[in-house]
Amino acid sequence: MVERQIPKTLDEAYKLAAEAKPSLDAFGEKLAKQFGCEFKSAPLKGRERAEEKLNAKYRGDVSQLQDLARCRLICDSLEQVDAIKKAVKEYTTPIREADRMDKPNERGYRDLKYIFPEKNGFAVEMQIQLSDFAQADKETHRHYEKIRSITAEAKDRPLTVAEQKEIAMREKICQGLYMDAALSFNKRTKGRKLKIEQDKQPAALMIKAKNAKVGGR
Repeated sequence: MVERQIPKTLDEAYKLAAEAKPSLDAFGEKLAKQFGCEFKSAPLKGRERAEEKLNAKYRGDVSQLQDLARCRLICDSLEQVDAIKKAVKEYTTPIREADRMDKPNERGYRDLKYIFPEKNGFAVEMQIQLSDFAQADKETHRHYEKIRSITAEAKDRPLTVAEQKEIAMREKICQGLYMDAALSFNKRTKGRKLKIEQDKQPAALMIKAKNAKVGGR
């Protein structure tokens, strides 16, 4: 069993992350080739974003910052996802597993994330995602960037009513896009389908229809 390396400073965390990244990517590439998925590497998380997350979410506790080194696998079926689950648990003992394929978050987002120690003991992140949601991410990115921009500008003051309304509107648009991704996946797949709450489908499609009216492209 790999001995965990717990960084005490952000500089130390980045050093360990850089050391862990090659073996993380090698494992991700191996899984992609083995199960017919798409592998996406990613640079180490940007320093500014890491500091923002560290202070806002983790109260300065560097040990909680576990996604400096990350990669992503994009799958076309839940059968591929299931195979990767098994392979990850054969490779390592995850520190944390967040399976949101059938239990999406409040935004309707679905994926599978593992935090596990790499060969040097540093915690890394692997995301497993369906291709429909990878495509939806391209659409939702601008909305989340705008939400982040609004909240950053209001860092030292309460959000205005107009800002609150815009954030809520953009959140709903993203919910609609993620529901559409789930419906699209279920329509095209010949294998296991995603579990979807039926009563949320009509509302989500209405939200999607309004998307073109907001924000421009």
